[in-house]
Amino acid sequence: MVVGYDHVGQAFGRPRPATGFSLDLLTLANLSPQYVRKLAIAAPWLDDAALNAAIAQLRGNGEIVIQVLTGATVEAAEYECDRELVKQGNSWEVVPKK
Repeated sequence: MVVGYDHVGQAFGRPRPATGFSLDLLTLANLSPQYVRKLAIAAPWLDDAALNAAIAQLRGNGEIVIQVLTGATVEAAEYECDRELVKQGNSWEVVPKK
């Protein structure tokens, strides 16, 4: 978007020609053919020792794990949560995100 600033400063007795623009870098980066979102695992934000151990192990194996509050969604432009960590029985398992 180009914005005209002609006569900027006129209110102060010094009108000058000027031009400016704004650029949304995130939108521009998303248009790049080289832009690839990193795949991540969504995990609940809970005080659970087994969950914390599972997250630590996944991260130790190079996985990206993003913890989110219950009912919240991941809003990180650089990540796509294609899997989630869910409790199945007594253990935490990575499953495809629904």
